[in-house]
Amino acid sequence: MKKMLVAFGASLGMLMGACSIYESEDSSGMDPSVNGPAVEDSASSTESSSAMLNPGSSASKTSDSGSSASNKPSGDGNLIVTDECGGEFTDPRDGQSYKTVKIGSRCWFAENLNYADETAVPNMKNNHFCPSGKTENCEKFGRLYNWSTAIDSAAVFKKQEVICSNTNQCFAEEPIQGLCPDGWRMSSMDDWFNLMSELKNNFYSLQQTGYPEWGNATNSSGFSAVPVGFIQAGAYDNVGTQAGFWTTSQSTTYAQWAGFVVISSDEIVPGEGDKSNYAFAVRCLK
Repeated sequence: MKKMLVAFGASLGMLMGACSIYESEDSSGMDPSVNGPAVEDSASSTESSSAMLNPGSSASKTSDSGSSASNKPSGDGNLIVTDECGGEFTDPRDGQSYKTVKIGSRCWFAENLNYADETAVPNMKNNHFCPSGKTENCEKFGRLYNWSTAIDSAAVFKKQEVICSNTNQCFAEEPIQGLCPDGWRMSSMDDWFNLMSELKNNFYSLQQTGYPEWGNATNSSGFSAVPVGFIQAGAYDNVGTQAGFWTTSQSTTYAQWAGFVVISSDEIVPGEGDKSNYAFAVRCLK
């Protein structure tokens, strides 16, 4: 497998920068030259992969090892995280509640979005998925969405005039609400750069504890990322080892590419790839 040199830094256009550099095996399907079929739901995920998502109580929505920390230093003594925005936010659209956490100046969902009203958003049909193809995992871990659904291409919630699809760029000014509730928005790549800066590049602080492949996880930030994997070319990929999130940032070179962030066991990787080839989770913030 070919190597991919990636970086978290300040350059959004190249999705690269000078803050910290990681070199990783490109085993997660993050090669933007791949042009697979449109994402389809796949229920063929193995029982063993699904079991990796349920190592214990830390996997459920009712457990969060870091969300109660307030003004508490991390293990390296440098990271200060507060949860003053904290508590739970209830989405008025469907009554679902999400834990929240304040990291730096931003308030983030501490859980993946699980919105799935196909009546309100007809184009969601067949474009949102439960991790590992199991319905109960949507409640535990949120959903995976294809690009056009996450960005709200049907313009159900948009407040600006935007034409979005898997084949064109959306020339909208940030912030972009996407599928997030009113008052919240999807993350941009800059948001992730800023997040990692606030965390002193301590990506272990983003990872929920209790997963075998994430042995160094601390979740000291309360972000509570869970390794539900993602979908690539119609198949579930990296279940139990990685977490992937869409951003609103798009390639300046290829209209059909969008930016995403993948959290692995020992790195955090910003990348970009074919919008129609992937389904990732969505984290809302404000």
